[in-house]
Amino acid sequence: MRLQKLFSMFALGAMAFFRIDLALAQTPPWQQTNGPEGATVSMIAVNKANGYIYAVVAGAGMMRSTDNGASWVLKNNGLGNVTVQCLVINAGGDIFAGTSSQGIFRSTDHGESWVQVNTGIATNHRNVRALIVKASNGYIFAGTSALGLYRSSNNGNSWTPLPTGLTGTVAIQAFAVNHASGMIFAGTDNRHGLRSSDNGNTWTRTDTSSIYNNIRALAVAADGAVVAGADSANSTKRAILRSNNDGENWTLVLAPSSSVTWFVLNSSNQIWAGTGGSGVYVSSDNGSNWTPRNDGLRGYGIRVLALNASDHLFAGAHCSGIFRSTSNGASWEAMNNGLRYTEILSLASNHATGVTIAGSHCGGVYRSADNGANWIWAGLPGASVQALTTLANGYFLAGTARIFLTETQGDIYRSTDNGVTWARVTPDNDAYFSFAVGPNGEIYAGTGFYRFVFPEIRDYGDIYRSTNNGSTWTRVASDLDDWVYGVAVAPDGRVYAGTREGVYRSAGGNWHKLNPYNTRSVAVIPTNPNVILIGTSGGIWRSPDGGDSWMLVRSMPNNFTWSLVGWPAGGIFAGTETTGVLKSADTGNTWTSFNTGLTNMNVRSLAIPHPSRQIFAGTNGRGAFLHVEEEVEPAPVVSELNPETAHPGQTLDVAITGTNFVNGATVAFSGAGITVNSVTVVSSIHITVNLSVAANAPTGARDVTVTNPDGQSGTGPGLFSVAPATEAAIKPVVASSQQIGAEFTVDVEIVNVQNLFGASFDLNYTNTVFVDVITPHAGNVIPGDFLGNDVVFVQNVDEAAGKVSIGITRKAGQGGVTGSGVIARVKFKTLDTTPSGTQITFSFCNVSAND
Repeated sequence: MRLQKLFSMFALGAMAFFRIDLALAQTPPWQQTNGPEGATVSMIAVNKANGYIYAVVAGAGMMRSTDNGASWVLKNNGLGNVTVQCLVINAGGDIFAGTSSQGIFRSTDHGESWVQVNTGIATNHRNVRALIVKASNGYIFAGTSALGLYRSSNNGNSWTPLPTGLTGTVAIQAFAVNHASGMIFAGTDNRHGLRSSDNGNTWTRTDTSSIYNNIRALAVAADGAVVAGADSANSTKRAILRSNNDGENWTLVLAPSSSVTWFVLNSSNQIWAGTGGSGVYVSSDNGSNWTPRNDGLRGYGIRVLALNASDHLFAGAHCSGIFRSTSNGASWEAMNNGLRYTEILSLASNHATGVTIAGSHCGGVYRSADNGANWIWAGLPGASVQALTTLANGYFLAGTARIFLTETQGDIYRSTDNGVTWARVTPDNDAYFSFAVGPNGEIYAGTGFYRFVFPEIRDYGDIYRSTNNGSTWTRVASDLDDWVYGVAVAPDGRVYAGTREGVYRSAGGNWHKLNPYNTRSVAVIPTNPNVILIGTSGGIWRSPDGGDSWMLVRSMPNNFTWSLVGWPAGGIFAGTETTGVLKSADTGNTWTSFNTGLTNMNVRSLAIPHPSRQIFAGTNGRGAFLHVEEEVEPAPVVSELNPETAHPGQTLDVAITGTNFVNGATVAFSGAGITVNSVTVVSSIHITVNLSVAANAPTGARDVTVTNPDGQSGTGPGLFSVAPATEAAIKPVVASSQQIGAEFTVDVEIVNVQNLFGASFDLNYTNTVFVDVITPHAGNVIPGDFLGNDVVFVQNVDEAAGKVSIGITRKAGQGGVTGSGVIARVKFKTLDTTPSGTQITFSFCNVSAND
């Protein structure tokens, strides 16, 4: 007779087990955060009778405020997807909107609904650039592209074309009325000005000058002087011009650094001027002298100005929204509640504090300390923040860029107080497009600039490095063949730089071009630093060998991948220009859409507020979105069974050890002949299953599969076997989990023996410092009942060696015993100092039997 040597394992811990089971749910959608608030506002009009304010917002359309700008709501019913270029309100409160391609719309119910009113307007004149109401008779005048000039005398029901005497493709883009004389003035984009003294029936040219010939804005001062904002033909020179004789002659009174976009007069006869990059100016002497008034503005690109009946000023700004001054321009405050239409070019999170910084297009930086529930403007007025990063010490860096026809400019700013304040730390006056932080805290900054190389202007890029948190910088790459839009650093210090002409790699200070792909983002996979991902103009490329070879893993023609980031918990994300966010769970080999709830598919930036399973997405026109990934229960893992063998005809309990077990899990054994009677999920790592093995069950190894209620399963291949019925075995039987400081019993069970008369063996156990055989040994190492009560029983305990030696035999004159049963019991106790989770292993050696 042979006895098989087996072992058992159990974990010490609290007897009460608990878990929180998460219901399987759909991937939670993206949610738009409460900002950053702002927008590009191109037009504002105020109904001075009821105080309602109407604003044209890029990416949204028409918005209305009924509380003096404190909040804004959409009012697009009937407008559709049109671009409104001008607004005017008549004395009856009717609103007229001129659009870029659909002519004129009218609302007679305070913006609740809109209808087209284009009767009489030629189809090639539906690009309406300017509108004005002549207060004395209610006539409405409309200026369009292609020399279209129209008048309506019946509230827009029909329009009459007016002769201008001009030829060509000139656009009429500005109006002003001298309400004292009734004279109407019109400005064009090609030098010519016009005036009419007979309600537009005839017009006389009032050209400004041969230099300033693009008339963008007009106004009539209290003394009757005409004021014009005009540019040169190539927009390199800008001016405010003044005429004292109805436009016959003009005098230059101010040469601002940017174009004049709008004029408005208050009840004190002050003239206010908005400029495209220099903010707001005011003149108190009919336009002869001008003073800037910009305190509180977040950017100086002013598209439009308006006044209410109380002379409160409203400024519509490029990128940064709407601003109001109730102090006659002495100070301004943002009025952007409801305007979440910012362009977020960059994002970065401080992983220690949870503060996230958002860099906007020409609106500076915004700060959130509560996962986007609130955003606070944090400075850098007017800056286009192309890049952000966080350093190990919590500092933030921001890279800005200003791009002109023949030059680029920019700065690096640093915040040492979690984004509250910023200081300039610029190494050179380039445009800064990218940052990366190396394994030793070194910082790399990618730039872009123009250089004239006869006979053309060419694009180049440099890379700077700082080893002191941005205080000083050293140029480490010069004159790469285009702007450096992406930088990444591998753990071994290799630096990868992506330009519009390809990707470079540096090792030891030498730069080598790896490919020619038009690249906007670069990432190194932290868990496998040889895997490099680049986002290009045509898709996502992957290199498995540090950049030596490349494969297109996601083809997206004409679709820039602007950002690549990874979750610490696993997963890579890509922000794209037209397809939103993509996710990869296999280091970039395959990608799936990740856009539920995302309402703007042009994603320019991504950031991970570590260590949470969250991701921010900065969009091109809808601010920042947040996605919180719910914890998904992982699949079960089956590691071990005890016992791992059963015999035909046997019914027994089997302990399954593994991970990720969930209440309600089922257990299945491969092959025929095994019936599972019950399953008890003791904890996430232990299952007890009662099973029966049929008398005719085939012998051999069996796979064991645990399936959780969510359908996920795990299989332990060959962990259980059906042994031949003639095979005898000896095994310990013990509960799989014990309480710290408690007593427990190990039963020594003999299985499938025939005519057994006696046996001897050593029961070994591990972790002797945490478990003792209970004394007195004579009363706690005792015979079982399988061989009966009339036996000779010998025991010896060696606690230092972790061994209990036992011999047991029936007395002379008795026969042998056949079957299975307990032949000995040993009582143990775990010590109070036993760490939870300690595992004790029991095994047998020196087994012998006689029959």
